[in-house]
Amino acid sequence: MAAITASALKTTLEAEKDSYPYTIRFFTAVPKYPIYPYVTIRKIKPQGTQEDIVTITKTDGFEVKLHIRYTRDVSKEEQDQTTVENVILSALEAQDFGSAALFSESKTWQRQPLQKLYGSTSTIMVTITDIISKSGSGIGGHTDKIELNAPSGTVIQLLRMEDQRGTTTDAHLNDAGVSFWDPISSEGHSINATYESTIALDSIISTAADLKEEIQGRLLRGDVTTNYLFLVGRTTKSGQFDNIERATTTFYVAGTWVDE
Repeated sequence: MAAITASALKTTLEAEKDSYPYTIRFFTAVPKYPIYPYVTIRKIKPQGTQEDIVTITKTDGFEVKLHIRYTRDVSKEEQDQTTVENVILSALEAQDFGSAALFSESKTWQRQPLQKLYGSTSTIMVTITDIISKSGSGIGGHTDKIELNAPSGTVIQLLRMEDQRGTTTDAHLNDAGVSFWDPISSEGHSINATYESTIALDSIISTAADLKEEIQGRLLRGDVTTNYLFLVGRTTKSGQFDNIERATTTFYVAGTWVDE
């Protein structure tokens, strides 16, 4: 993860100046003589790592504090404070923190009264997680995508993938009780792909499956793209009350094709 600095984040928040209800000053350190309202941005969690045999998980963290001294009606102050909080949150959601993909980001606001003045401090903690291959050669699952109706077709981000191919074997024993393996069939190539179910994507998959004809597609894994002819097979959808529906479709590989 190419971690960004507090100064870079300060530049991002300053760029939203037209969206704030009043002028706000931004600092990467606590000012000695503060003029309210102001914001401090600090990197409170320098990059750390957790490792296992396959992956390296990197974490990074920032603290953004909005300091407001109340000089007007409290309801108006809190209304404008909420506006500033929402603008900052939206800017942080759009910020590229340098991770390979959005594995995990948490952003939580908390308000506390100012210590010596009548006012409030809003604090948002930002924690970013990145996952990479320890060997440097492993293929990150976030790079797995399937494109349908290629070229210039619909690209689907895969949440899970199973690429199946090979030979089916059967075991038998000789008179000495030793096992031998015999190939009995050559399996076709199929890909089970799990993705976020949407109305638009469901319609594309359903249309392709109903045609029962080969369509041009691509499988993207890491830096490698392979052109395949797909027959779209069965789709299973699953959902639950507190989550987003997912769908799993089997794509049968009927051959390859060449870009013109």
